[in-house]
Amino acid sequence: MRTVTNSIDDWTVTLDISADEYYGGQLVKRALARYPLHVVRMDVDPETNPFGLAWDCYNGAPQRIEGNVETPAAPSKGVFK
Repeated sequence: MRTVTNSIDDWTVTLDISADEYYGGQLVKRALARYPLHVVRMDVDPETNPFGLAWDCYNGAPQRIEGNVETPAAPSKGVFK
């Protein structure tokens, strides 16, 4: 995760996410995405939000991350491979 300070009460946080989809216990899809989040400081109740931070919106469009992603090997059946 990377944070860029826009102002004293305004940040852009880059969040990288890996989402795996399984069907019947087998991995069928792995998607990597990067989300630029806009975070602001807000005057809210310190009991419910002690840091006073809130996610305002996206700071841009989410991007797909391309890279070498290792998928688990298929399990072998029987003694011989």
